[in-house]
Amino acid sequence: MSEADLKKLRKKLIDETKEKISESIKEDFLVIRAFSIKEFVERNKNTFDEVKKGFEEALGLMKNKDKVSEKILEEVKKGSNSFLLLEKNLDKYIKEKMKSYPNLSALLGEKLAARFLYTAGSLGKLASLPSSTIQVLGAERLLFLHLKKRTKPPKHGIIFYHPMVSSLPKKQRGKMARSLASLTALASRLDLAGKQLNKKLIEKAEKRYRQLKNQAKR
Repeated sequence: MSEADLKKLRKKLIDETKEKISESIKEDFLVIRAFSIKEFVERNKNTFDEVKKGFEEALGLMKNKDKVSEKILEEVKKGSNSFLLLEKNLDKYIKEKMKSYPNLSALLGEKLAARFLYTAGSLGKLASLPSSTIQVLGAERLLFLHLKKRTKPPKHGIIFYHPMVSSLPKKQRGKMARSLASLTALASRLDLAGKQLNKKLIEKAEKRYRQLKNQAKR
């Protein structure tokens, strides 16, 4: 796909996006809510595990262990397992729901694509954003500091978690993030318009990644 073709596709998708936003099926709302719960579970699971460890250590130091404390420890362990099970089930649920967004999922992976929906607020909002905003989505705090205190502007936000960005040397990450953000904008508009998977987006991302990887070796 040439740059001219990409520009035509981009214009067409922007026009379709404007028409589709108001009538978009709210399947993305379920993904966003599930991802929100997953974030909550992950944060609190770590805290819970720390408390559990402290309780185990304290109980282990006791010479005379009472049955009530040991029973409570068993219940605490069950609670920890419940967190793990819920997290696992949420991952499965999100992966299943993200099948409704084939282009974003193929380009970013289900988890990162879901994070983009969560951070943007909806598929419609993500599809309406320019690629420059998508590139730094999730780095609002750093962007605010840049505007207020003239610090260095962020080169990427959550898009950094894509292996095509994070695996590159620091100097190449910004360039890859820019290309991937542009393709993410297209992918979100394709999904909003209900289009099937466009493999050319993935091919273009892979091509750009190879170019930057080879440049880094020189």
